[in-house]
Amino acid sequence: MQKRLLIPALMLLAGTILHAQKQEPVAEVSLAYSSPQTFATDSKSTVFQGQFQCGDDGSIFFQGFETYSDDSGMFTLQSLSPAGRVIGFQAATAPGYGAYSSPFSTFVTKSRVYTLVTADKVDPMETSRKLGLSRFVLEYDYKGSFIKSIPIEAGPTVLAIAAFNSGDILLVAQEKYSKRVSLSLIDDSGSKRSDLNLFDKDYLGLIKGRDGASVPDAANYLKMMLADAQYVPYGENLLVVPINTMLPILELNEGGILRSVSLDLPKGGVIGSMLPTNGRDWMVMVGKTKNDVDTYSSDKSSATITTPEIQEFDPTDGQLIRKIEISKGLYTLCQRDGELLFLTTRVEDGRLQVVKGTFSR
Repeated sequence: MQKRLLIPALMLLAGTILHAQKQEPVAEVSLAYSSPQTFATDSKSTVFQGQFQCGDDGSIFFQGFETYSDDSGMFTLQSLSPAGRVIGFQAATAPGYGAYSSPFSTFVTKSRVYTLVTADKVDPMETSRKLGLSRFVLEYDYKGSFIKSIPIEAGPTVLAIAAFNSGDILLVAQEKYSKRVSLSLIDDSGSKRSDLNLFDKDYLGLIKGRDGASVPDAANYLKMMLADAQYVPYGENLLVVPINTMLPILELNEGGILRSVSLDLPKGGVIGSMLPTNGRDWMVMVGKTKNDVDTYSSDKSSATITTPEIQEFDPTDGQLIRKIEISKGLYTLCQRDGELLFLTTRVEDGRLQVVKGTFSR
């Protein structure tokens, strides 16, 4: 992906000055860990793709590689339940369609799980004849029960989905040639409800930098970040998290942008990912750019997670509250009710294990 520098040197200088002015030390805390809970998955494979997500009941959702009897395989949605069960989510094929893809995007709300897939439209009289490619959002409950298939109208390529607790689904789409990114809402039948026109001056004026000033080239910033962002549930709203940048986090409702918050990141730091949380504060895995020039780049190769540490921020102003040290070998999943959930594997056989971390007193 071509690098796009979205903020001028003046913004970088302002961020550096603010960083230098911050004198108060930040609290650093460690965790106490529970005994691991082991899950007997059907496969010993530990190959995953995409981001892990957590449900409101503590379930952990991920895409794992499922191997079939003929040694073929594909990535499928799976979950680890709090009761210790491994649940597989199977696509229920619609009449006239076949060859469903692995999920391109997954999103978990308080009670539902959504996946974005494609499927071949086939000739009912000659099933080997393909008539085109269609996109669907598949809806499940937490137990893996298929609820319904929601068709997406033909148009720009849908890159990602998110969902509100109301059942309305956010589509993040991109035009093939112009690369223009758009957001739209559909209801649970697939009917379009509205476009979120975030590129007018009213919405662009809500995007603020670390010093409270409007962000130059805010429209270009939006075009980049909407396509590559992490979408995180936040109460009844959504957070749009611009991973691998130090750009502001946006809070959206079904009408548009409510606000933007710039995090007090360390010099050269970028947002690696945000942990889904039902707590008050935002917890972020912070990455570091390979060099300072790439601080505002959208190039994913420019950022890597360098320390086993979570940084916790106040969502009202983006100020850093504390740093949380994480033991090596643990993959951070999410925060629930004051506990952090981590994934690891058992050395003997590669089985998945979940470990809980609580804050030391």
